[in-house]
Amino acid sequence: MTKMLRRPAVLGLAGAALALAPAAAHAATITVNDPCPRVGIQNASVPITATGFTPGEQVAFYYNDFTTAITTAVADGAGGMSGGLPAPDIGTHNQATETVLAKGLQSGATANSPAFPVVTPKVNLPNRGRPTSRVLYKVYGFNNGQPVYAHYSYHGHQKVVKKLGTAKAPCGLLQKRLQFLPTTFHAGEWVYHFNNSKSKPNKTPLYEIKYQFSRVFRSRAFGASAPSALGRALGF
Repeated sequence: MTKMLRRPAVLGLAGAALALAPAAAHAATITVNDPCPRVGIQNASVPITATGFTPGEQVAFYYNDFTTAITTAVADGAGGMSGGLPAPDIGTHNQATETVLAKGLQSGATANSPAFPVVTPKVNLPNRGRPTSRVLYKVYGFNNGQPVYAHYSYHGHQKVVKKLGTAKAPCGLLQKRLQFLPTTFHAGEWVYHFNNSKSKPNKTPLYEIKYQFSRVFRSRAFGASAPSALGRALGF
């Protein structure tokens, strides 16, 4: 588990600030150690290694500009440090691009990482639609290179499983067009579970969406709609 770097509120408590890593003295640098960190979930962090600062100095870290420090850490005897930064808040966006910046508070040395993507694990589907309509399933932040399955359950009983495809690196992305409800329609609540297991609908990492389907009158026939959807990441 990546250890979190300390926040500004606890500046001066230099105890177990982070897992220190020896580093050669040279121009300050920052390396992000995950090609696409997952954010917006419990215990999310951005793993970094920084080098080239003055030994023992406080180093402040920022996202994208030097306006607001997100945390600070103490450089080791070689001017380096490593650990996990608090993950950036990307709001309702599925993906974003970030840059980590750092500034030595005694030396004034600065560094910035190359821009990198971050992603919030989720599955995007329409909020409403006919069960027979083909819609675009958009998967974000699942395990790279792993298959993603959709499990459809009604009243606690799984009715069908569909493979959506394989999540692509670096951010675990996948898109597939599929029937909104690819099984026999029943009015009431349906639970959609998405994970990497074909046989275990509740195996983590897990994303869940609940739909309330109901029959609605049409001029020629009866149809159905899903008036709302609430998704949540479970066990990422």
